[in-house]
This record gives sequence, structure tokens and C-alpha cells, in this order.
Amino acid sequence: MNKQATPTKNLPANVMTNWFDGFIGELRSHELRLETNTAPKELVDFYTKIFIGDSFAVTQTTREMTTIFYVKNIVLEFLKGLNEKGSNVKSLSLSYSDSNVRMWCIINDNDIESENTLFHNEAIINAKYYQYGFHLSLTIVEESDNIPVPANFENFYNRGSVSGTPQAGKA
Repeated sequence: MNKQATPTKNLPANVMTNWFDGFIGELRSHELRLETNTAPKELVDFYTKIFIGDSFAVTQTTREMTTIFYVKNIVLEFLKGLNEKGSNVKSLSLSYSDSNVRMWCIINDNDIESENTLFHNEAIINAKYYQYGFHLSLTIVEESDNIPVPANFENFYNRGSVSGTPQAGKA
């Protein structure tokens, strides 16, 4: 017996139509930007890989975009968890690879509460993102340890300020 899936059965009638209209509209927008030489370099490079049929390069580009998507979400959810729990983390630095997100965390000396909050948030993130092939690994050091942040990490948070969305620090 061959059962065919009917994923659209429970969707409102206009959801699928609206999605395809938006998708096709976005493709036409890309086409126009490519024809008029107004597309950003990343878009030109991506479509060039598609046009020449370089499936390995397309797959690699897609993987890189997927990694950035997950890393951003992991970091934002991690920060949200710290904010909700009122952590006193002094500094956070980030490094990541295709599937591993590493954070270097500096806390005050003997700040067991912040340390527990960090471990708790790490567990929450790992429970959620494991199914997508991503893992968060923390290194927690106390301020008096005076251990320098490794060169492959990029600082993105100091108490009282966030220096933007992580884009570098890939190792």
C-alpha cells in the first residue's frame, strides 16, 4: 500500500498560494537585480553557482547560511535566558564551526548563581538544538583567573552592552 502524504490538507486555502506567490515574487526580484547589476555580491555568487550547475558549491553556501541561522538563534536564545534569570555574567565571547558553538564566559569570582544559570541555559539550548545537529559548549572562567580569551573567539557581550550580532569568530 502506497500512502501519499497530504501536508496541505489542514492548511487554510490561501496559505499555500500566498507562500508560492511570495516565493516567485522574490525570485523575480532576484532576476531583476541580477539583470540590472544591482544585486549584492553574495546573491550574484549564489546564482552563478546555480547557473553553472556547481551543486557542491551551492550546497556549501547553503550550509554556511544554515550555520549562521542556527548560531544567531542559539546566541539570541542564550542571551534571552541570561536576561530572564538576571545573570551577572561579565563578558561573553563566541567561536563556532559547522555544528559547534563555543562561548567563553567570564564571571565574578565565586559567583555560583551565574555559573548555575550559564549551565542551565547551556542545557536548554542543547536540548533544543541537538536535533538540528548543533551543540553549545561553554568555558566558564572567573575574573581572577586572568585567563585570556583565545584568539579564535570574538567578544560580543560585556555587561551593559551587546556589540551586535555575531558574524565573525568562526574557527
